[in-house]
Amino acid sequence: MSTPFLSDLRVPGDLDRGDPWTRAMARDCGVGDHDLRALLEAGLVRRILRGAYATSDVADTLSLRLAALRLVVPSTSVTTDGSAAWLFAGDAALAPGEHISLEPPTVFDARRGRRLRRSDVASGTRDLEPGDVIEIEGVRVTSLVRTAMDVARLQHPQRALATLDALLRHTSLVNAEMVAELARFRGARGIVQARSLVRWADGRAESYGESAGRYVWLTTPGLPPPQLQVPVEVDGHVFYLDLADEDLMIGVEYDGERWHGPDRAEHDDWRRSLIEELGWLLVVLRRRHVFGRDRNVEQILVRTFHQRRQARERAERESTSRGK
Repeated sequence: MSTPFLSDLRVPGDLDRGDPWTRAMARDCGVGDHDLRALLEAGLVRRILRGAYATSDVADTLSLRLAALRLVVPSTSVTTDGSAAWLFAGDAALAPGEHISLEPPTVFDARRGRRLRRSDVASGTRDLEPGDVIEIEGVRVTSLVRTAMDVARLQHPQRALATLDALLRHTSLVNAEMVAELARFRGARGIVQARSLVRWADGRAESYGESAGRYVWLTTPGLPPPQLQVPVEVDGHVFYLDLADEDLMIGVEYDGERWHGPDRAEHDDWRRSLIEELGWLLVVLRRRHVFGRDRNVEQILVRTFHQRRQARERAERESTSRGK
C-alpha cells in the first residue's frame, strides 16, 4: 500500500525535532519516497549523507553528523577517508553541490579481513593500527591525522588539497602533525602525492573552490607559488585577496554561489574597483571555471601572467628609452 502524498507539503512533527532520520523512519511517519523527493526539491529537507536526512533548518554540527553516521554505519565499522573528513570539518570538506548527490559513506570493517556489502556504504579492507581509530559518541572513525594521511594519499590531488585545507581550518589538526606522520607511510601507495599536498596544505584557504583553484595554480608550470589572504589597504579599508602574486600585483578570487550571490554583487564590484585603482589586476574564478565541463583555470592563469609580464616589460623598455 503506497503512502499518500503530503498535500500541504510539510514535515511531520516526528521528523522535525532536530535529529536526522532515514527513509524507513520517514515512511513510518507517513512520508513516502515521492513525498520525500518533493520535500527535498522544496528545500524543506536536506540530505546529510547518503541515506540520512534532516529538516533544512537544522544546523550542521558535529553532533548532527555523528547522529547521521550512527543511522547508516554499523557499529563494527570505522568511518574513513572523505567521510571521516566530512565528520570532522562538515560541509567545508565537500565540493560545491556535493551535498545534493552525496556518495555513500566510506567505511572499513574493524574486524580484520571483513568487508561490508551494503549499497548505502562504500567499503573495503584496510590496515589500521589501534592509535589510528578513535570513538566519538559511539562512532568509530580514523583519527584526524590518519584521516589526513589517507585523504592526501588516496584521493584525487585537487580534491585532497581542498580537504586538507578544510581540516586545518576547521579542526585542531596542524601541519606539523601531518609532516611527522609522513615518515610512517614511506613506500605506501600515494605517498609521493601526499608529500606535496601536505607541504601545500594551508588552513587560511576559506573555501573548497579557492583550494581547488590554488591546486591548479601550484601545478601549472612557469607560475610563482600563490600567496594566500593577501591584505590590500585602500582608503582606510583592509581587503583580503584569496590568492595573489604581490610582485606582479595579480589577485585571484573564487566567487562561490553561497557567499557571492546577487545580493553581494554590488559590494564585490565596489571592493574590487578600489583594489584595481591601486594597480592590481584581479581575476574572478567561478564554479564553472574550476569544476565545470569546460574548466579552464590553467589557461586563465597562464594568460593573465603572460599579459602582466608583457606589460611590465613594455613599461621597463619605455622607461629605459626615456632615460637615454
